[in-house]
Amino acid sequence: DFFGCLVTLVLSALCQVLLHGPFEAYAIGGLVVLVPGLALTTAISELADQNLVSGTAKFMQAVLTLLALGLAYILFQDFTLATHLPMAGPSITRPLSWSAAAIGAALSVSCFGILFKVPLKSLPWASLTGLLGWVILRKFTNTEYVVAANFLGSFAVGFISLTLGHWFRVPSQVFSVPGIIAMLPGMLALTSFRSLAMGQQESGLELAVRVALTAGSIVFGLFTARIPFSI
Repeated sequence: DFFGCLVTLVLSALCQVLLHGPFEAYAIGGLVVLVPGLALTTAISELADQNLVSGTAKFMQAVLTLLALGLAYILFQDFTLATHLPMAGPSITRPLSWSAAAIGAALSVSCFGILFKVPLKSLPWASLTGLLGWVILRKFTNTEYVVAANFLGSFAVGFISLTLGHWFRVPSQVFSVPGIIAMLPGMLALTSFRSLAMGQQESGLELAVRVALTAGSIVFGLFTARIPFSI
């Protein structure tokens, strides 16, 4: 994870210098595969289900991964400062249109489904499940709502995944695991750790609380979706 993040940042900086494009546009694709959002959410889910040994082990694995990614970022930042190179900072200021973002979300879910070895006949359904969760997440994402967006999105993903799993006679995780990718707080957790490591305690703690609330709302949304099927 450390070397993967470091190589991603270095190559992104080279692309920024040579191609004059946004640094984040080059870095985000490599970093999003490394951040342990799924491991963090799974750890909280298992801890909530009283699987303390496996939950603690996965939680520590996620923390160590975040530590490696954060240290790689800080090392890259120190190198750019020591060599007086222009620091690659946020440079994406124009948000994507709704249709472009929806297409990107669907492709992202499909790509993660391939990484998780989802069967090809189930891949379109997994992509639609993830797209629906993303639409709900985007619809309810607002400063007035703290956990509603992630809870409702994960509830929808969990309910549809259980329905499709019962329909196609396959485990519901085939649809739910790729479906919650868009809601996982991996990049948020990396940002919070980076803020803490750079001495921005107030911002880092605020983001850390948001990470915990986001992961918890996803877990409880998935749990709530099981209630009708349990009955």
